[in-house]
Amino acid sequence: MLISLSVSFIIIGCVIGCVIGIFTLRNSLVTSGADPLVISIVPSLLNSIQINFFNFVYNSLVLLFNDYENHKISSSYENSHIAKIFIFMFVNK
Repeated sequence: MLISLSVSFIIIGCVIGCVIGIFTLRNSLVTSGADPLVISIVPSLLNSIQINFFNFVYNSLVLLFNDYENHKISSSYENSHIAKIFIFMFVNK
């Protein structure tokens, strides 16, 4: 459980770091006087790629970690899976 929690926090930290990087890129595009179309499209495209990438990675890892935790009853397995997905989706979207 400790391993899955720490990996979850690492991935959530990566998501937050990517979002900060995308905002920084957008601000640098604005200050450099780039084309308004580029200012709106590039950060949006990067954000959608980031969301889909981390969703794929995290959903794959959640299944592995839930199987590794070896829950005794299926409701405990499902509750753990739902809680992990909910917390990540709250941060990532």
